[in-house]
Amino acid sequence: MRAHDEDSANFMQSMAEILAAYHQTVSPIQEIKTPLIILARAANGTVLIPFPLDYGVWTMRAQRIVKNTLAGYKTPGGTPAKFEFWVTGAVSPLARKQLEAQGIKVTEHVDRRIGMMD
Repeated sequence: MRAHDEDSANFMQSMAEILAAYHQTVSPIQEIKTPLIILARAANGTVLIPFPLDYGVWTMRAQRIVKNTLAGYKTPGGTPAKFEFWVTGAVSPLARKQLEAQGIKVTEHVDRRIGMMD
């Protein structure tokens, strides 16, 4: 991944901080894949999706990305993956409903939990 401007660099730094916090406080990260979005498989079997955002809404594009990401992800043993979506802000009620319907656990305001850099 490469940042093309300061905003992109800050976004990537925030993703790295979320990954580090999960690794240190929940379960060690064992593998990171970057198909469409960052997917980090942890030792506990969870696949973390780190995403720094202020407020996430459900759109056709989001639906397509989630569908393609879930369909394309394969665990090493072929067992179904448990997904967690860690965001620095919040998601709309519709986004939460749609993500949870796909089996994705949503954790909001992780920046407060992990003490991210400004």
